[in-house]
Amino acid sequence: RIFSISDLDEVSNKGRIQIWQETLISIKKHPLLGVGFGNFNYVLGENTSAIKKGSSAHSIYFNIAAEIGILGLIIFLFLIIEILKMSYNLYFSIEEKYLKIFVGAFFVYFIWISAYGFFDVVIFNDKVLMVVIVLTGMVSSLDRIITRNA
Repeated sequence: RIFSISDLDEVSNKGRIQIWQETLISIKKHPLLGVGFGNFNYVLGENTSAIKKGSSAHSIYFNIAAEIGILGLIIFLFLIIEILKMSYNLYFSIEEKYLKIFVGAFFVYFIWISAYGFFDVVIFNDKVLMVVIVLTGMVSSLDRIITRNA
């Protein structure tokens, strides 16, 4: 599978590139507000029955830009950067080893999920989203406790 990533003639890659091209066209047509959250099927010209199939841009960033616009993407990127900054800074301000390991692991996980988002919308999976939200909430709570006591 790793060798097929760079093969632009591979079927999966061709399909993804075609979807990305159609997504970019849609973003140009609807740059401010997008086509509406959960309406990606319209970007691909699919009918409403395709919503249940879960159409996506195969990129969380393209998907957000297409559905809620460039401003929505900027806000999403801002949140990602803030979460990464918070967890990075928290890692260096925590003294307890087990908390340091937890925050460090979260930081690596969050980088991975953010990078993986270039090629998939896995974060929209309900179980993945729940884990991301719970872990982010835990790290944020630790940050508040540590900064309050500092």
